Amino acid sequence: MKWKADLHVHSKYSDQPSNWLLRKFGCSESFTEPEEIYHAAKKMGMNCYTITDHNEITGCLEILKYPNTFISCEVTSRFPEDDCKVHILTYDIREFQYQEMMNLRHNIYEFRDYLVENDIFHSVAHPLYSVNNRLTQEHYEKLLVLFNTFELNGSREAEQNTILKFLLNNLTPQIIDDLSAKYDIQPVGVAWKKTFTAGSDDHTGIKIARKYTESEKCLSVKEFLNKVINEGKFEERGTELTPAGFAHNLYSIAYQFYASRFDIERFVTKDTSLKIIDRLLLNKKRDEDLISKFISSFRDNINGLEGENSQLLSNSMIKIINKTMVTRHKDIIKDVTPDNISDKWFEVANSNINCGISHLINYILNTAKNGNVFDIFHTLGSAGSLYFLVAPYFIAYHSFEKNKKFARELQEKTVSREKEVKVVHFSDTFYDVNGVAKTLQQNLKIARKTGKDYTIVTCAHDPEKILDEKVFEPVGQYEMPTYSDLNCYYPPFLEMLDYCYNENFTHIHVATPGLVGLAALSISKLLKKPIFGTYHTAFPQYLAHLTGDPSLESLAWKYMVWYYNQLDMVFVPSNAMKNELESKGIDSRKLKLYPRGVDTSKFRPIAPKDDKIIKLLYVGRVSREKNLHLLADAFKKISAEYSNVVLQVVGDGPYRDEMREYMKGANVEFLGYKQGDELIKLYSEADLFVFPSTTDTFGNVVLEAQACGTPVIVTDGGGPMENIIPNETGIIIKGNNEDSLYNGIKSLLDKEKLCTMSERSLEYMKNRSFEDAFLETWKFYTQEQSIEQDEYEKQGTKPALV
Repeated sequence: MKWKADLHVHSKYSDQPSNWLLRKFGCSESFTEPEEIYHAAKKMGMNCYTITDHNEITGCLEILKYPNTFISCEVTSRFPEDDCKVHILTYDIREFQYQEMMNLRHNIYEFRDYLVENDIFHSVAHPLYSVNNRLTQEHYEKLLVLFNTFELNGSREAEQNTILKFLLNNLTPQIIDDLSAKYDIQPVGVAWKKTFTAGSDDHTGIKIARKYTESEKCLSVKEFLNKVINEGKFEERGTELTPAGFAHNLYSIAYQFYASRFDIERFVTKDTSLKIIDRLLLNKKRDEDLISKFISSFRDNINGLEGENSQLLSNSMIKIINKTMVTRHKDIIKDVTPDNISDKWFEVANSNINCGISHLINYILNTAKNGNVFDIFHTLGSAGSLYFLVAPYFIAYHSFEKNKKFARELQEKTVSREKEVKVVHFSDTFYDVNGVAKTLQQNLKIARKTGKDYTIVTCAHDPEKILDEKVFEPVGQYEMPTYSDLNCYYPPFLEMLDYCYNENFTHIHVATPGLVGLAALSISKLLKKPIFGTYHTAFPQYLAHLTGDPSLESLAWKYMVWYYNQLDMVFVPSNAMKNELESKGIDSRKLKLYPRGVDTSKFRPIAPKDDKIIKLLYVGRVSREKNLHLLADAFKKISAEYSNVVLQVVGDGPYRDEMREYMKGANVEFLGYKQGDELIKLYSEADLFVFPSTTDTFGNVVLEAQACGTPVIVTDGGGPMENIIPNETGIIIKGNNEDSLYNGIKSLLDKEKLCTMSERSLEYMKNRSFEDAFLETWKFYTQEQSIEQDEYEKQGTKPALV
């Protein structure tokens, strides 16, 4: 029979947590009884048993009465030159050796020598994980010379272990000799042939022996350890954790801490919510009426944040979460197994966090809508409570991404390959009828055509997909005032975070600063990814148009400045917009003018213009902030003077019905939303495109019109004026001025003049193809250097090279 052992597992005697969240609550690192570890490991098929507590052997001493047990310890050692901590697993030790190791562990060089001189079996625990955020490639190289056995850790991601095996299996005598000379460290034995151990690194009692070491039949513990560590006769078995699994561990430890405080064995009354929590975090079947005390105590740790209103909000949030547990997850524990328990907890936690987010956002938006802006600050306490509820996932994904990045950097020093660029582009409004959405849709199509690794992420209720965009089901929504056809969707943050982590995106891009944009910003910070943004929409000005309240515009600008200053780079479509953003306080070093274009193979003249009728065309959102009320007034005068002039309005919006009523008797056609060849035909047949908006940052429709041979009228406000050749492909008029608009239209009601401008427009647009613009923009991702700073550069220490 083969020998099997989980060579890394913790008991309640690992009581000094390094994790800040556990320290916050004064929580131990583990609550598992040593006896439980022995019996759980035996149940999992192990036949050799030990416990590796941090700098402690008491747990091992408690199970020595059982056969094939031995004393082990996970010792925290340090590089004395910079205090970088490293964990070393030591096996089959004696009590006096443990005491001597505790005296020597603060100097890793002396500690290694002691282990070698005393023939103590040992292995470097989770070698690519930075215990105290100081591990660099230089430390890794020193470890290669110092130690010959390294652990494949079950609480780390599979990729990290795969990279470690690749790196160690590709060592050569020359590499070790070079590193030995470089650091003046003497290796021992055949140092370029590394061996491995494997263990679960379980702290919860739930995942004991999910990762373990297997070797051929042995007669003793010493023979087993010798075969594995010295001879390399070893098989790695089991599976590693995902970030969600690691977070599940943190929740389990925190729950066990509170459960131990309340002595849950005394509680016998059934409570569905607690039954679910208890089953998924302890993997035990019992019923305790503890939920209110558990959450109440958890919330009490959010010191000093909650006022009276916030307390009420928190209480109502707890009720909602409790209801969610009962209504959605009452049957989830029926088929719990060790393999799916973390996934089931993710499902429960995600659902409840989504309910909490939805409840909080609804409260904030309703408070703002009712004019009680300052009452929003009362929600800080509830936001803090929600943050602590989701914090284990934040910690897990951040830590795993950081470790994965470090492992990949080490691998890249060995295997040279072209730097990958994989972009995810977030948008709140991918399916809306506006220029931003159309641009993103076109981006996706060009990316597929040109082979770029580019993904659109959005949030919507069961939309008709355009290509292969990733759509998340919203956890809530808010109908925008005045814009009944527009909804603000609340994104499922944890699902988005998990998706981005698993997809290994290298760059994050945000199209909009709404809730989806905020989710993208948070994900970029957690995963340490460079984040780009595009300033598409003059939202503060729109808000002023909609509400007539200058104070709200000022507040919106404060938010926009804060948001865009969080980004690494901000694309702006025009110099006018760049100057405005600079003046508002956005860091000028972040602002980059980027190329824009249209699909000139699609937008081209496909229908002749009428010789007798002059057609004016507007395409876009039919709303007051687009200054369509000024166009209505100006065209009424034109229509009264010129019977052969027609205005066609394409699009929809909140002002459409009012404008139609106001324009009765004038030569106006309201055509609704058009796309594809229908829209291109309207562009082609028009003599003049009129765009009176002063708040558009770019105005893609201005380029589309010119590409179809239609000259344009734009204002001196916003970005569209930079997308024409003044007096050649169109004219620029004074913005927000009805007379200027009327006179501008009137000055171009000449077929011969319009024909000349039409020809010039076609010539101008030959060099403005969308594909060329997209590929030029892509270069920003491949060329940027300063944005993608790693942790070492930020700390002033760069990793050494092999």
